[in-house]
Amino acid sequence: RLEATVQALAEAQQRTEERLNQLAEAQQRAEERLSRLEATVQALAEAQQRTEEALARLAEAQQHAEERLDGIDKQLSTIGNILGLDAEGDAEEILTYILERKGYQILAAPHGLDIDGEVDLVMPVETPEGTRAWVVLEAKKRVRLKELRRWANRVQSEGFLQRLERAGVTTPLLPYLFGLRVYAVVDEEAEEKGIGVLCPDGERVAPRMIRKKTSSHHRKNP
Repeated sequence: RLEATVQALAEAQQRTEERLNQLAEAQQRAEERLSRLEATVQALAEAQQRTEEALARLAEAQQHAEERLDGIDKQLSTIGNILGLDAEGDAEEILTYILERKGYQILAAPHGLDIDGEVDLVMPVETPEGTRAWVVLEAKKRVRLKELRRWANRVQSEGFLQRLERAGVTTPLLPYLFGLRVYAVVDEEAEEKGIGVLCPDGERVAPRMIRKKTSSHHRKNP
């Protein structure tokens, strides 16, 4: 019986050693996986750092590009002044040509109007359908969204319409914005706002008529 007991103890010891070996191997594998995970995290952190540095360089390059573009715009403006390029003069010629081609009748020559801030061009016309209207136009060397929004807000304000009316320029109105240089992003918003857009190449966006707002308090006839 002693021999059997010794044999059983030896076998138990053998199993214990095998389990310990298995645990040691599992621990080794866990440590290897942890090392690989740490290496992956480190690589991701380095990649993130490189991405942030690249984004910073792109932002800096964008800033430089915008500064150069502003410089080019100033140079173009200076060259335009030297060569006698006149936004209002070009606008008048192009506007008249476009309207006549669309079937409008020009009733009088376009002229400027000073009403608490100059309106570059106003011109009475008759539409192809026989409606009399006034064209009101703002001329700029360059047209961006801020120029569009400023003109749209002005030409659609009740106070501005009243000042126009006192000067003899009555609704309906055809609002136009002319630019020697017009940014492409302007067109979509101009169409939404109903502002016509002209450039040296012609009409980019057709205007919508601004009509006099009617009061909702009219008395009904008996």
